[in-house]
Amino acid sequence: MTKENYKYGRVVLWTGMIMLSLFSFLFIFDSFKTIKNLEKREGILIEKAVLKERFKGNNYRYTFEFKLDNYNQGIGIFLGSGDEAINDGKYYQNLLQIGQPIVVYLDNNFITENEGISRLIYRLDYNGKTILRKNNRNLLKIGLVGLSFNFIFIGLLILLKRRYEKEKLTLINRNMSGAECPA
Repeated sequence: MTKENYKYGRVVLWTGMIMLSLFSFLFIFDSFKTIKNLEKREGILIEKAVLKERFKGNNYRYTFEFKLDNYNQGIGIFLGSGDEAINDGKYYQNLLQIGQPIVVYLDNNFITENEGISRLIYRLDYNGKTILRKNNRNLLKIGLVGLSFNFIFIGLLILLKRRYEKEKLTLINRNMSGAECPA
């Protein structure tokens, strides 16, 4: 293994570890959000539809989108793909009625503002009942699993260093044994 290969391997592993750590911490941070940390939108439902978007070839993913009278941006409930997503879309289509008040707790960011739709709903209240609540425990689990994968990266860094040092030592020994001893 050359010194350049060793340096390249280290850079790749460190970059992967840093990126994984950042995403893991974002998931963990999001898991601790409460209703108090979110944007609350109350309004009258004026539009609703199930959006069907092409995703990877002939696969489709579905989002139930609705709009409030006092909010310019669309709000969407990501449904997923397949028959279950279609049934979920029909459920929300039948449940939510135009002209009814609705309360949404969401997390808006620059990505959702540019897309014109926010799919980051944490809670949805309709007719005095909570009909949708985001499970933050899953976010925490994903973040902790991501952080635990960093131990694999650390192990790979150790193995890479040992391999490099072993090959370096072998090369030094070959060079020394091939050299003539002065008499």
